[in-house]
Amino acid sequence: MTAVRVLLYLAIAKRDTPVAAAELAEMLGQSPTYVAKVTTQLVKAGLLKARKGAKGGLVLGVSPPAITLRRVYEVFQGRPVDVACTDGAQARLVCGFHRAMIDLENSVFEAMERWTLADLAERPQPAPSLRDRVSCRLQGLQGP
Repeated sequence: MTAVRVLLYLAIAKRDTPVAAAELAEMLGQSPTYVAKVTTQLVKAGLLKARKGAKGGLVLGVSPPAITLRRVYEVFQGRPVDVACTDGAQARLVCGFHRAMIDLENSVFEAMERWTLADLAERPQPAPSLRDRVSCRLQGLQGP
């Protein structure tokens, strides 16, 4: 979730001016060490770019429409692994439970592939009428 929040924060900002990792940590209410670990992985994956120097920091490395939730997931969790008792080619032959799990996994990853950072940036917070009544981990998220 922290990775999505970092990326979303930078997407909402819509600027190329780098944001310091310390500023990201403060805005997210997270440990600077933890945010540094998360952003390092995002830089290695090419989703963020790190700029060095006195005015350095982090910027998006890819446009928001090209960043899917699945891509972010795979940076930290790797490629999905089949949950079936056998390879996917024989999925119709495995037990009912594993067929159900294959179906569930496919549905989840298809949804994660459809949702992009641009989609999330369109509405990063609950509707105003709900903000006082719901707890949302993105609530209050605004670009720098």
